[in-house]
Amino acid sequence: MPRCTWLYVLGSDEALKDSYVYVGMTYRLVTRLKEHDAGKGAHTTQRWDYSHLLAVYKIDDCEEHDHSKENCLTTQIMYLKGAAWWTVRGGSSTSTNKDRAVPKQLQLFRNTPSEKPRTCYCMLPCERKVSKEGKPYITCPRGNLQWLQDMIPQSVPDGCNFFDWDT
Repeated sequence: MPRCTWLYVLGSDEALKDSYVYVGMTYRLVTRLKEHDAGKGAHTTQRWDYSHLLAVYKIDDCEEHDHSKENCLTTQIMYLKGAAWWTVRGGSSTSTNKDRAVPKQLQLFRNTPSEKPRTCYCMLPCERKVSKEGKPYITCPRGNLQWLQDMIPQSVPDGCNFFDWDT
């Protein structure tokens, strides 16, 4: 039975463009963010200071151990970082070697024009949602994070209030 899954993006800086970035996936968002802060996260997050929460995406239809959405978000962020793609870790792209080869999924993404990510004003990939009327829309993934403010050690950023109907 699927349960609520969270994709989260940690950064070494408040702005995506200036950060080393880590993309993670969990069912226990608050606990996992506390673990990262305490140095109990993945090997990658122990190496760099990922003290800023950049974004959170709620995924309702993700089967346990299905990391395809984590890989997809990691690839989108690599694409948005351009020549600094190597500063992004997450999913199946966890190498800390700056000179590693461009991941195959990023090469494929660069060559597929229809797959470019829609971004909010924060320059993060938008979160896709569905209205009560069943109409799809996209919004800033930082837009509704204030509920986390008192529960996690990382700073919670304000959203940019981006909204658009998903066509």
